[in-house]
Amino acid sequence: MNYWLPLINWINEQQNVEENRLDLNEIKSMLILKIYYDYYCQGENNLMLLHELLETLQMNMEFSPEEIQVFRVLLEPVENMIGYNDEKQNYLNEIFKIDSTAEDELSIRHSLVNLISMIILSGKETFLWIFIFQPLLLQDTYGFGSTTDTVIRMDGIHYDCGCILRETGDLMQYSNRVIRPNAMNIPSIYVAY
Repeated sequence: MNYWLPLINWINEQQNVEENRLDLNEIKSMLILKIYYDYYCQGENNLMLLHELLETLQMNMEFSPEEIQVFRVLLEPVENMIGYNDEKQNYLNEIFKIDSTAEDELSIRHSLVNLISMIILSGKETFLWIFIFQPLLLQDTYGFGSTTDTVIRMDGIHYDCGCILRETGDLMQYSNRVIRPNAMNIPSIYVAY
């Protein structure tokens, strides 16, 4: 018997009820939070069951390529998170290691997972979807905050406080700022790919 059959039955029931029906984005959002809580927070790291879950979900639900990548990164981080096994330390990957225990790091990780869950809940129509999943669409547009006069280029994605978060996970300060240069800049937004 498939371990995940009760979950799939519940998802199918939700699609067939008239009252209080959950749409697929709501279900996906809940699944992201449940997977995160069980695997990352409670340490129930039975990866074989989780791998089966990914296969089962793909067979029974419709996902965009971006959504399935989020599930892959959460369920199979070693294989799917950029730079997860690199020898060079990467801040974003470090906070998603199961053995990460620093309270401030965990708070950031919790926030990132909640953010991605809410973006998937909201769907492709929200501006955050583009920031997270299609950042190159922002190329040749302007940033926000202190980067309002800086054109977003393909070789870096600019965020408020003059910071650049590269695809490698490296965080750099944008030193060519014309407005209010300040060596004490800190990032106000982290965006995960």
